[in-house]
Amino acid sequence: MTPELRARDVDEKKFWAYIRALLSCSHVHMQRIETTTGPGVPDVNMCCNGVECWVELKCETRYGVLLRPEQNVWLLRRAAHGGRAFVVARMRNNDVAIWKYSSTARITYNIYADKYLQLSSLPNVAIPCKSKNILDTLITTLFTND
Repeated sequence: MTPELRARDVDEKKFWAYIRALLSCSHVHMQRIETTTGPGVPDVNMCCNGVECWVELKCETRYGVLLRPEQNVWLLRRAAHGGRAFVVARMRNNDVAIWKYSSTARITYNIYADKYLQLSSLPNVAIPCKSKNILDTLITTLFTND
């Protein structure tokens, strides 16, 4: 059964609980990362069938999907070395959007409030939370080479 994420549930803690519940029924090992030693380290490390990825979780605000510059740099560096790095965001319209970082990705952003990067490029994938295919789409996007 697909867990439910209501439109008013906009904080990252609830979004993480939703993603964890969604992926827990599959063969995905997930580890939430809480670190103060390395700036920009993503929120979650995941592994499925020997394929590992790093995920920065975000919730869209009225200002968009915002990243700290250190988060963007970390994701870009990991992708430049062949790692799988993503931003997975809960959008205000209740979709789940995924931006894949890669050596060829053209992720664009605007500067917001002189300290945040506002993602302005379209996500690689946007999935309605109520979609019956959300689990398959997440696993395919995060763990399959394209």
